[in-house]
Amino acid sequence: MRWLFACLSVLLLLGAGEIQGLATELPSEWQALLDAMPAEVEEGMEGLAEATDAQSLGESVSAWLQVENVLRVIGDVLGVGCVKALPLLGSLCTVLVLCALMEQMRYGLGMGAMAGVMSFCSSCAVFAAVLLPLQRHLSSVVHYFEQLLSLMGAMIPVTGAIYVMGGNVGTAGASSAALYAFLGVCQWLCASAVVPVCSAEAGFALIGAVNPHVHMGKLGKAIKRIYIFLMGLVMTVLVFVLGAQTSLSSAADSVAARAAKHLSASMIPTVGGSVGDTLRTVGAGVGYLKQVTGYAGVIGVLLLTLPLLAELLLVRTAFLVSTSVAQVLGCDREAGLLEDMGSVWGNLVGAVAMTSVMFILALVLFVKTAVAMAG
Repeated sequence: MRWLFACLSVLLLLGAGEIQGLATELPSEWQALLDAMPAEVEEGMEGLAEATDAQSLGESVSAWLQVENVLRVIGDVLGVGCVKALPLLGSLCTVLVLCALMEQMRYGLGMGAMAGVMSFCSSCAVFAAVLLPLQRHLSSVVHYFEQLLSLMGAMIPVTGAIYVMGGNVGTAGASSAALYAFLGVCQWLCASAVVPVCSAEAGFALIGAVNPHVHMGKLGKAIKRIYIFLMGLVMTVLVFVLGAQTSLSSAADSVAARAAKHLSASMIPTVGGSVGDTLRTVGAGVGYLKQVTGYAGVIGVLLLTLPLLAELLLVRTAFLVSTSVAQVLGCDREAGLLEDMGSVWGNLVGAVAMTSVMFILALVLFVKTAVAMAG
């Protein structure tokens, strides 16, 4: 019997190093995540594709999180956004000046009968200056959601595999199921619904500007409020369900792991303590792997979101400035149209920001979940 205990002790000591090495290796699902990674994320995180274990991935994440690098990324994002927003602001101000000149010319020449026609032309000119950027940004938002959902869809198997490596089997199933449901809701509520909602709001704004007796702009604002409220409600419920399921499953997995350690210490008196130490070592390795992969996912979401979000916010700021310019020039109808169109960009900002924040919260929850083997 002593020889049997001695052999078990030797096997555990020899296997401890190998188990610890496996606990810091990236799971096989990591390659599928790299294949689904958008080009913007790979360019933003140098060395991400070359990472083969937790240490190399951690070095890549740490290099990105340097203060000077973060400030440089923010500066680049704001610079690109300004380059795209300033031409729109210039074109809108030019159109507004022409509209004000037409209005003064109408008063000077006494063309009262032409008031309706000239106002119609002014509103159409402002809307024409907005139409191309709206189409471009709607396409950009749809493409963003496709990339984000692809990235998170590839991230779910990685998180599930790391959960299993750490002994959180129940948490892996609960978290993966909730995240897949989250992806489906985002596909329906954001990627599919944002284009018709924004298009309807823009159409109602144009109708209200062309015919001020038909208050369609208020209907567009009501659609915006309902859409943002519905999206916020659904996202909040999904994050609550994800957090509750993950916490409960993690607690159950921790209890099961502690019971397994106690049973091994009781059944194998000589090497039972070594089994517990080995499991804690594995748990520490998995905990580090979980943190670096989780924060890598957060950085990936930020690299996808920040350029588009900054551009949308700066364009919306351009609409706020042009609305003030229209009011100064006395173009009240055009000012109302620009204000309504700015709310369309507010819809886009809300959809992009809310979805990205919810995915980041899900990844942070993954990082903060306790590893069952480490307990």
